[in-house]
Amino acid sequence: MKEKHFWLQDFAMQLKRVRQEAGLTQKEVSDGVFKNAARISRVENGHDSITLNTLFKILESINGELMIVTKEERIKIEQYLIRERLERK
Repeated sequence: MKEKHFWLQDFAMQLKRVRQEAGLTQKEVSDGVFKNAARISRVENGHDSITLNTLFKILESINGELMIVTKEERIKIEQYLIRERLERK
């Protein structure tokens, strides 16, 4: 159960990061996806889960995409992104 909570929190942080990088507010994303604008906050904080259908609606609203990678691939991607950010400074 603890591992599930970790992955939910990780997903939630990634979703929030992508939304913020897209320059969108929670309200802008929730319009057309949720009936209640507060729900996106609960999702981004790992306190609420969503269906795949809802996930794809959110991704469409933030111009995001779902990518499934192995843990090793993810680590390599994150390391690459960190190096890129450091080189820009």
